[in-house]
Amino acid sequence: MLGVESQTLSPASPRARQQGGRGSLGQSRPRGVDSTSIRRLSAGRWSKASLSWEVSFDVVGGPWWHPLGFAASVDPLIEEANVAVPGAVTDPSTIVTSDVTIPTANGSIEGYLARPAGNAPRPGVIVIHEAFGPVEHISDLARRFAAAGFDALAPNLYTRGGAPDPSDFPDVFAKMFGLSDAETVADLEGGAAYLRGLEGATGKVGCIGFCSGGRQTLLFALSSPAVDAAVDCWGGFIDRATPDDATTPARPAPVVELADRLAVPLFIVGGAEDENPSPQVLGDLESRLRAAGKSDVTLRVFDGVGHAFLADYRPSYNEDAAHELWPLVVNFFQAHLG
Repeated sequence: MLGVESQTLSPASPRARQQGGRGSLGQSRPRGVDSTSIRRLSAGRWSKASLSWEVSFDVVGGPWWHPLGFAASVDPLIEEANVAVPGAVTDPSTIVTSDVTIPTANGSIEGYLARPAGNAPRPGVIVIHEAFGPVEHISDLARRFAAAGFDALAPNLYTRGGAPDPSDFPDVFAKMFGLSDAETVADLEGGAAYLRGLEGATGKVGCIGFCSGGRQTLLFALSSPAVDAAVDCWGGFIDRATPDDATTPARPAPVVELADRLAVPLFIVGGAEDENPSPQVLGDLESRLRAAGKSDVTLRVFDGVGHAFLADYRPSYNEDAAHELWPLVVNFFQAHLG
């Protein structure tokens, strides 16, 4: 079992920080069939104009809301379309994918399923999308988990109301904050039950989420017995329900206030340069968990990177940090779901 641990990790190459977090293009790393960022941009409905927004940090609560970090444009991303990504699927015949329908207590939702080929027993992992919805990058991550030996399910938590237009910030903001925490937990419980019902499933299910999905992963781990291990990647707004600190029927309390309910191993990941969640907010979460007697918690804050450093379709991507994080996540799930 993992003990409570805080550690700051520094990407191996300073060039990654000099290039605005995109990282180097080390030729020794694989560029698999799913590593082309231009394809992801198209599938994810990003336009060059939308990728260049400038938004008011006073309104949105920090740079977490800028889709690309700060003033980055799409041009550097297109120039480096073949970035090396960790866990890339180099042989598509080793996995099987499909669009699926997931029954939940509140009706069915859409999902994307990726499984290892063959009949070997395997645990499951739920992969929760960012605030922008189930863009191609999330499906790609599901395929990477399948290649690593997991049944991976990426649910569309926006099924009922429709995913936001990534180029329309008010739409993203409204739909993300409009999701009900209670309904989200029920949908994730439906996802966990779906994974447990698959042929060859071992019955163990983990959950990982990014950005708003990181918050939802933490919420799930603190609210439901349906998950066996959780990885929260830079979940924003965990210390307050909304940007103005108000609670709403959809978000009745800040997630950190539920810390004493944790009953599963938890891996928390952040960037030292992120402002939502900041390292201070993550430290407060760890302190709350420690005070509640929770020992199966690991906090890792990566130096020199900010929000979304695993999102290889955005200039926030940091190749060195991403390659360091990925095996940590896979090993965490193997240790607690195997």
